[in-house]
Amino acid sequence: MFLILWLSNNTRQAASKAFLTGLVFNLIGFRFLLGIHPLDWIGVPNHLSFLASIAGLLWASLQQAIYWGVFGAIFKVLHRVLGINPLTPLQGALIWIVWLEKIANSLSWGGIPWTSYYYTQHNNLYLIQSSDLLGASLISFLLICTNITCAYGFMLFLQGEGKLTRQHFESRSDQLSVFLRMFVQSVSLVALSFLYGFCVMHLPPLKPASVGKVEALLLQKNLEVSETRLTRMYTFQNVNDYLKLFNKVFQSGNPDLVVIPEGAIPEKHLQTLANEMLKLSPQSNLITGSYFFDSENNKSYN
Repeated sequence: MFLILWLSNNTRQAASKAFLTGLVFNLIGFRFLLGIHPLDWIGVPNHLSFLASIAGLLWASLQQAIYWGVFGAIFKVLHRVLGINPLTPLQGALIWIVWLEKIANSLSWGGIPWTSYYYTQHNNLYLIQSSDLLGASLISFLLICTNITCAYGFMLFLQGEGKLTRQHFESRSDQLSVFLRMFVQSVSLVALSFLYGFCVMHLPPLKPASVGKVEALLLQKNLEVSETRLTRMYTFQNVNDYLKLFNKVFQSGNPDLVVIPEGAIPEKHLQTLANEMLKLSPQSNLITGSYFFDSENNKSYN
């Protein structure tokens, strides 16, 4: 994409090609949305759930691709206004982070952060360790900076029609000097990140804190979806069922920790369940995930 942006004749062309690149990238990145089909478990007919999965994929991909198109336009304007210099890759990478990862991918701006560029490096353990310094966006910054540099080098090669003669180098000495400085800068940043990752990965492990024995009880009652997500989730029946389970099990030894699956008990009944459990086993702590409705904000929360 950056090679195309370097070679684009105008801002409109850069924006349209960045949009197409973003569309392909996000169609691949969001392909897991096709997995919501089938939705027969909540009563949606197969043909409708298939259409919903396709619509979700297209909507998310098109929305994010628009942001990519805007980035392409900004990048083209940037290097026309400021010119091409050794800092251009850093400037482009910074715009990528601010626009595509902090604004476009922000949920509060209507973005969808599931295709952030740094996810591509999840297996590159040495590189991603540096994310504990400035966050995961630092990984994207390094990648984009390097991509812009490589693309600029390819552009110079293509414009020279692949000729590596002395005359070619002399006629483009200023551009080649800029590229070499870009290259050293990018390689140095990536090398430092790998060095940091190597050091972190090979540090001796910390000794685990000494803790006493913790007796845990995992309570799992097979509940229908309607009891944990839909119409029946707010009935009191789940509380009674889990108390019966707890009664059967806890007598073999009062557990320090009780874990109940997310969604099994709605928030308005959670305190009742906790109180009843504490009567039977005062030392127990309860962990679960629940849903509640905030009437002041008129919103539901997990």
